[in-house]
Amino acid sequence: MPNEEWEENLTLVHACEKCRYAPDALLDAIERMVYNVLELDTGRYSKHSSPAALYVTRLCLRVYGYALTLLHHAEWVQKSDSATTMSGGGTHVRGLECPSALSTKLEQVTTRWRSMLLGRILPMLTGWLRRCDEAGDMDVVCVLRAHLAYIFKETEWTVAPETNEVCFIHLFEKQFKV
Repeated sequence: MPNEEWEENLTLVHACEKCRYAPDALLDAIERMVYNVLELDTGRYSKHSSPAALYVTRLCLRVYGYALTLLHHAEWVQKSDSATTMSGGGTHVRGLECPSALSTKLEQVTTRWRSMLLGRILPMLTGWLRRCDEAGDMDVVCVLRAHLAYIFKETEWTVAPETNEVCFIHLFEKQFKV
C-alpha cells in the first residue's frame, strides 16, 4: 500500500508540472480518461474495474485542485499590493506563475470539470454506494463515501450557493434515502 500511495503522489507531481507547461496534453488526457470511466460504468461497483475509476476520479480532483490554486494565485497577483499574503495560492510561491492565456484555459477547464464531477461522477458514485449498501458491503461503502466527500474538497461555498444546495440535496437523498 505505501508504494501505491507514493506512485500516486509522484503521478500528481508530474501532473502539476504538466499543468503549467503543457496544459492541453494533460487536461485533455485526464478528461478523456474520465469520459472513458463514465462510458464503461456498468451501474454498480465491480472489484475488477471500479478501483481504476476511483483512481481516475482522484487524479482528476487533485489536478482540479492544483488548477484552482494556480487560478487563485493569478487572481491574487493581479489585485495584490504584494504586501499581504493569504492561503490557497495567495502568496509569493515560486512555480505558481500563471500567464493570462493559461489562466483563461484553466478557468474553462475547471468550470467544465466541476460540472462533470457534480453532474456525472457524483451520481455514478451514489448509485454504486446505494447498491453496495443494500448488499451490505461495508468496506466498499466506506471507500465510496470517502470518494464522495473528496469530490467536495475543492468546493468554493461562496461562489454559487444554489449549485451547492442542489449537490447536497442530491447527495443526501441518494445516500440516506430521504
